[in-house]
Amino acid sequence: MHGVRGLGAHGADLSLGANLIVAGDLNAGDLTGLFMYCINILMSLRMLSMTIVMITMSSASARRVVEVLTEQCDMPAAKRRSPSSRMGP
Repeated sequence: MHGVRGLGAHGADLSLGANLIVAGDLNAGDLTGLFMYCINILMSLRMLSMTIVMITMSSASARRVVEVLTEQCDMPAAKRRSPSSRMGP
């Protein structure tokens, strides 16, 4: 759904820009430059948001690893056998 709205907004910008170019108020290069600036800004924002998500996920994973490593064993200790009894009769 987000992609359809994005295409609609981009199409509206393109239509407005085309009308301005036909009227002589805007150059084609200026419209292209505007689109490139918008794309660069949006890509930077996308990378920033992905970095924030990765940091959040890493933080949760680190907390779980620390929780597992600090967990105390509640199983009873096994009876130790001497090394000679492991070799058999």
